[in-house]
Amino acid sequence: MEAASRSTRRLRKGINVVSVARALSLTTAVVTCTALLQTPATAEAAAPERPHRAGDAVTPRSGESLGVLVIPHLRLRLPLREGVSRRDLKLGPGRYPWTWLPGEGATVAIAGHRTTNGGPFRNVPQLKPGDAIYIVMRSRFGGGQFRYRVTGAAVVAPNEGIRLVRDKGYERLVLTTCYPLGSSAKRYAVFARPSRR
Repeated sequence: MEAASRSTRRLRKGINVVSVARALSLTTAVVTCTALLQTPATAEAAAPERPHRAGDAVTPRSGESLGVLVIPHLRLRLPLREGVSRRDLKLGPGRYPWTWLPGEGATVAIAGHRTTNGGPFRNVPQLKPGDAIYIVMRSRFGGGQFRYRVTGAAVVAPNEGIRLVRDKGYERLVLTTCYPLGSSAKRYAVFARPSRR
């Protein structure tokens, strides 16, 4: 009974935080830097729902290892996790749970910190068009190596962050982080498209 009561209080608190965030025009992209929404449940509640397709791979759990993110130009080889809550991003870059997995033909979006938790995305703004990004997925999630080439970047206000990771009807990779360095005033996004080389 006591555990159920604690869960109910947490749920109510999460719903109130989401309501306040929506009222202030904040989005879950803010989660990556300010931790306004602190639990995976509340982050996903404020996000658009990812539709399920027949034959989808196993659904990842929050914090679960999806594979490895490799960015040769930055000499990065990072564990890729599921989720963008504060807890998830302490483990490394995380996939926005309402976006698609690599190879599913839609937007794959990944968030990472620039200064905290080792700052895995500290130098992401150094990426230029043509730079390669690889995602190597665990077999549990379909396996395989997915290659992308950077096509561009953008700096936006935090309340526009969710727009950056929405599906566009074609496969693309979006890496998001806070901008400028040491601040959560804006979001920096790198865009990439699948590549055969």
